[in-house]
Amino acid sequence: MASSTSATSATTEAAAADAASPISMDLPIVDMDVYLSHDPSSAEAAAECARAADALIRYGALVLRDSRVAARDNDDFLDLLEDYFAQPETALRRDERPALGYQVGATLENTERPKCAVDEPCLDVIARLAPDQRPLDVAAHQPDPKCRFFWRMADEAPYQTAFPAAAAPNVLPDDPALRARWAPTMDRWGNCMKSAVSTLSEMAAVGLGLPRTYFSDAGRYGPHLLAPTASDLTKYGEKDTILAGFHTDLNFLTIHGRSRYPGLNIWARNTGRRIPVRMPPGNYLLVQAGKQLEHLTGGLVKAGFHEVTVSEATLDTMRRRAAERPDRPQIRISSTLFWHLNSDFDLVPVPALADRARALRDARRAQGRDEGRETEYPPMKVGHQVESARRVRCDEERPKCRRCVKGGHECRGYELPPSSETAIVISSKLGPEASKEQHAALKRALRTMARRSDKPAVEIDPPYWDYMQAIKFYHTYVKEWQPTEFGVLQAPSFSDRTHPANFLGRQISHYIKMLSMHRGKLLQPGEGDGLETLWSSYSNTMLEIIELINFFIRGGTFKGRNYIYSCLYTLMRLDLPAHWSLWHAHIRGSIAYIRSIGGVPNMLRSSMTTGPPIGFTRLLSEAIMFSTTTPARMQITDYNGFSDDEMRIILLGEYDCDLPAPLDLRIAMFHVNRLRYTAATTAATTNLTHLVHRQLEEIDHADIENWTETNPVYGREHSMALSRIFHIAVRLFALLTLPRRGTASWARAATQHAHAAGMDPYHGLRIAQRTELLVRMRVLFPRLAYPPNLRWPMVVAGVALADGAAEDRDFVSRSLLAIWEQPIVACGPIRCRELLHRFWKSGGREWDDCFPEPVPC
Repeated sequence: MASSTSATSATTEAAAADAASPISMDLPIVDMDVYLSHDPSSAEAAAECARAADALIRYGALVLRDSRVAARDNDDFLDLLEDYFAQPETALRRDERPALGYQVGATLENTERPKCAVDEPCLDVIARLAPDQRPLDVAAHQPDPKCRFFWRMADEAPYQTAFPAAAAPNVLPDDPALRARWAPTMDRWGNCMKSAVSTLSEMAAVGLGLPRTYFSDAGRYGPHLLAPTASDLTKYGEKDTILAGFHTDLNFLTIHGRSRYPGLNIWARNTGRRIPVRMPPGNYLLVQAGKQLEHLTGGLVKAGFHEVTVSEATLDTMRRRAAERPDRPQIRISSTLFWHLNSDFDLVPVPALADRARALRDARRAQGRDEGRETEYPPMKVGHQVESARRVRCDEERPKCRRCVKGGHECRGYELPPSSETAIVISSKLGPEASKEQHAALKRALRTMARRSDKPAVEIDPPYWDYMQAIKFYHTYVKEWQPTEFGVLQAPSFSDRTHPANFLGRQISHYIKMLSMHRGKLLQPGEGDGLETLWSSYSNTMLEIIELINFFIRGGTFKGRNYIYSCLYTLMRLDLPAHWSLWHAHIRGSIAYIRSIGGVPNMLRSSMTTGPPIGFTRLLSEAIMFSTTTPARMQITDYNGFSDDEMRIILLGEYDCDLPAPLDLRIAMFHVNRLRYTAATTAATTNLTHLVHRQLEEIDHADIENWTETNPVYGREHSMALSRIFHIAVRLFALLTLPRRGTASWARAATQHAHAAGMDPYHGLRIAQRTELLVRMRVLFPRLAYPPNLRWPMVVAGVALADGAAEDRDFVSRSLLAIWEQPIVACGPIRCRELLHRFWKSGGREWDDCFPEPVPC
């Protein structure tokens, strides 16, 4: 590596040469054959490497000659893409993948937006250009009229990356003729350009004084993309039409094959003048520097600004092509490949190159060619650089967004309302009117919170960026905490068209929970400094899910399927991490929908699977558990009309890791809740003893052995231990909640359970069950891979400890805290813990003394 003294001298000479040389309208040509045909350490190879590095420093771009490139391959590629984008829009839309941020497959016109219109550094660059050298106006911030297709060209890394991509394969066109040509043509031309740019990275490294493979090793497993664009010149062929707005590329190097239609302009760093790119025919490629190269060199190489417009040369070519090839569509294809560094690579400026960059800036400043404010290049992972560069957004601490104001863009946003406007409590009314009132109140509060006028936010590119961030959040933070069922992690699907809102909603709920843990308290909606954007996403996502539900209720489908049950479940889950209680209304609304379509039989007939919809199975299982910690008079009674057979069919749909009780016991919990409501809403003189006895006998006769044998989720021994704990917990729950006259008389009949001499049979039985439950949980809880398995039995034990020992209360309290500290568990366990502490201090004894309001345990 050259010494700093010689580097500074060379840099000063480069600056002087820039000032003395006439302005060239053509880019330097670097001959890769010289490098490939000589030893890398030879004088000939070193000279060509220096030429490549110098071109990147001066121009930010170069023309590369590589005899390995076959012009025929480029022609085949252009023909294929012209044929593809000449298809009807309906055919192209089938290849869109908006749920994956358009990072594979097609992106149709007027989707991608130029970032420069709202990017302050970019606007500063334009301001320093001579007026006649500035790009065409970008202030209107209109989307580009070009289409694009992304084809992955990445090699799988042999290590686990911190930036996993969604498991999405490359997209193939449906048309048989295109499909047969597609992969061979894309891969052949893509690999040709990928090989060329990788070799050029070696030349650039040598020319900059770095080890030869410094850049190529860093990019070996980068997320490279073959990314051709297509502009329909029959629609957008008017002179000065902007096909791709003024911008730089965020990757390391961008390489292009020769386009059939001119129109690409680049801006050279050394002159600040626009250069219309003219590539000679044959085996030549255009290479441009990207932001990753700029970052790694500390600004010695600057990412090249460029735009694509319809020029007079474009119009001349259109006329010539129309005469020579009237059978071909007039679509401008750019054969582009984005070459990235590995996402896990540490993007840190090389000190010697950063020193050269500062020397070059100083030399140019002395010549009166100030490059503006010095850019900072903080250390970061490449993956983080990509994430931040793809989305322009306002600083949450900044009251105004200068980028948006300068770009003349009216931003979407919200302002936080007073807490009174977002405070919603569960109604104690019964019937459909209460549900209507609560849902109306919910939508008012969400729209209020989603309104933002004082803190604008701009989302530029790509669409569904929140969804992509949610996928990364899931893989980074959530996945490792997911329960494993039958030895298999039940990973989410990223394929259906409604999944973005559903999946994003569930990840937002996990994120709110994690913030609550970090801050040591449950967050109220709209609460917390610096969380305005989070609550905006929360509110907008909930509104989007509500709109999806209404769409499905009206009979709408996506690709022939109705995803209403998944959306209903997400709506309830999104409410749980925050300290709201609308989950009650969401469950009732979901059951009302089932009734509106003719009940459970029609739901089962309309399901796309062989069993009940998983979304409703999960919702019903949680409704049963949450109803246990709801006051008797405020029970969810809407599903009381379901028959036992219907309940069994629904609950058999999926194993519930949060309530891993045998099916007979979950049905018994449903029956106990129903009987609690009956007892609370009938005359006190009504004798329900026979119903209480029948219920307790049903619990005693629950078939836990056969169920556990057929559902050994955690292994037979472990699963049987769970089943026995739930057997005791459900019995104890019934003893604590059902009318005392009935439970006491049943306890007298079961005298063998009253071990304490002289003790009332009921209390003797209650204490015996409580003791056995605690003993079993103390043994099993430390061994659980998924502690929330015991969330509900812990709550039952806690209420039974109204007159219990301090050490037992401490065990329950610590266990519920440990359960809540699992990142994917919502607010229920910590709310139950708070209420138990209050209950123990109050001297209360009854179940409803502990739960005076609905709590999702």
